[in-house]
Amino acid sequence: MLALLVAACISDTDDNANNTPQDPLNGFWNLSNLSGGFAGININYQPGDVVWNFNTDAMVITVENNVDITGPESAFLPMQNGNYSYSITEMGGNSFLSIDGVQVFENGEFGKIEFSIEGDLIIDQHQSSAGEAADVYVLSFAR
Repeated sequence: MLALLVAACISDTDDNANNTPQDPLNGFWNLSNLSGGFAGININYQPGDVVWNFNTDAMVITVENNVDITGPESAFLPMQNGNYSYSITEMGGNSFLSIDGVQVFENGEFGKIEFSIEGDLIIDQHQSSAGEAADVYVLSFAR
């Protein structure tokens, strides 16, 4: 009887651990589209072309670019291959991404970060906690 009770408690603990909500940002994201700027850039990417891996425990983004470096797909990429520390600032119900060494705004931010209804990750460089910018891009990512 005692063995069954202990087994049930362990099973409940495992189930609760598996049901703990994860940070939706954590993990691999494929850049699917980059658009904007004064020139009206609109570039679509295939899964695996440009992958950002957000490690929310270590607060590090690992970027892997696999596009042809001579094509337009690489000319507008904001980050080269490598590891980048990041932080997120919450203000007024919005989230703003800062990436060490890669800033769009004077306050060090890279842009507003949000999730679409479909679950895609959107980084809008037009917006920061300090205001708006022009001639920047919107980056869309999918799992």
